[in-house]
Amino acid sequence: MVLSRRPLCSDPFKVHEQNSVVLATDVHHIVPLSSDRPRRELNAESNLMPLCHSCHSRITATGGKAMATEGEGVDDLWESPQRDRRPSFGDLGEGFEGGGV
Repeated sequence: MVLSRRPLCSDPFKVHEQNSVVLATDVHHIVPLSSDRPRRELNAESNLMPLCHSCHSRITATGGKAMATEGEGVDDLWESPQRDRRPSFGDLGEGFEGGGV
């Protein structure tokens, strides 16, 4: 359900090009499932972060304690919502009408 509501990678490491659209394929538990907190709390949406497989692998390898390259840490993402990185119609170039099929 998380990926259907937030389908884009949260990009905690700031590795994706600016204005690029990278789909999330994995869901990361900010407080790990191995903690002693109640399962209900661990699976709450506020504890879940949508990530692409590359970012999820990287954050898992660092034990979830990684820092982004530009100073924003994974812990900071707990508080902030996912950025809307979808392109606008203006980003699609000239000649795009934006009409239906």
